Amino acid sequence: MDTDIIILLILLIAAFLWWFKLAYDENKSKIRDLEQQEKDRLLREERVRQLFNKH
Repeated sequence: MDTDIIILLILLIAAFLWWFKLAYDENKSKIRDLEQQEKDRLLREERVRQLFNKH
């Protein structure tokens, strides 16, 4: 193999690894956001329950 082809393959592999890392980080942040939304929903639900039980 030529050195040019080897360099291109290394760059291609690096680009794929970078792309997978970006996709992984994006999914991780989405999961974190969904977990936070679920916690907020539960807190709101508890506040509403407390308000209606007081009356």
